[in-house]
Amino acid sequence: MAALAVSAGMLAACATGAEPPADASGRELGAKYGACTSPPGEVSFTPTEYLAATADWLAVAKVVDAGRSTRAEGQTLPAVILDDSAHEQRVQIHTSFWPGVEWTLAHGGQVWFAMADPDLFPADMVDYVLAVTPSGEVFFPGSCIDDRISIPVHEALGADADAVLARLPRVEHADVRAHLGLAPLESDEEQPVILNPQDADPALLERLTPIAVRIHISEPVGDGSLTICSRITEGWNDCARADADAVDGTMISGYIGDDRVIEFWLMDDIADTSKPLAKLGTVTMPADAEVLDVHIETSAISDDGEVTGSNLVTLAG
Repeated sequence: MAALAVSAGMLAACATGAEPPADASGRELGAKYGACTSPPGEVSFTPTEYLAATADWLAVAKVVDAGRSTRAEGQTLPAVILDDSAHEQRVQIHTSFWPGVEWTLAHGGQVWFAMADPDLFPADMVDYVLAVTPSGEVFFPGSCIDDRISIPVHEALGADADAVLARLPRVEHADVRAHLGLAPLESDEEQPVILNPQDADPALLERLTPIAVRIHISEPVGDGSLTICSRITEGWNDCARADADAVDGTMISGYIGDDRVIEFWLMDDIADTSKPLAKLGTVTMPADAEVLDVHIETSAISDDGEVTGSNLVTLAG
């Protein structure tokens, strides 16, 4: 199904920065609040698969503190919201999500935060936002999300897309793939080992040493959505986005073996450990170090994740 045309009035609103009217369509709102602020990189995931991977949704009833006093363009910052049970929830959310969130709540729509995989990111990290207009249409606010998710997902789901997407956060995770029209996952495929207490064999973790890793990158990669993950022989550690925050240094946790050797890999937007994009380099953690502090020369990585050169990772300091 071809993408719906955006009205001339809406294009004018986008150009002038005017707020869309209360009866704006989901397609118009996506074009306004999900547009790219810089040229988008190549999409490295299937959008419906991306949605199917979300296991935890947070319904947003009210924004208590969106960090307006410290809001900086293109960064992930702390915020406080009330969920649909009137409980305060603290999250970390990218600033580009807020304009679409605020429009939806102000006009009586429904907002859902799709929470990032806690095995790979902090447990309070918002991965993306699903917004339902008062008329039941769905859009996805955030920089480049319209091109990356909203348009292709609506095309894939066809005429029923808005109804399917509006119900998605309330569908049991075990039933999500069927709800989105996706084939079941092959259960007999060997899955990568994720080194965290929830998933890994306790006997394996007992043989390893917990560590903290501080990742500094020389510059953001593309729009900051690609991720960098650390890995040892026994499995994968945590990941961090290659965004503006990582230029100043992003902390992740993990484990290290007796050889104290750790690799760093470039991954896609959802940190799919079964499909790493490129190995960035390997370092050995000093025996006397309390924190592994590394610098990654991300100027050698293109916006779409193509890496030139090797051994881009060095010990910082």
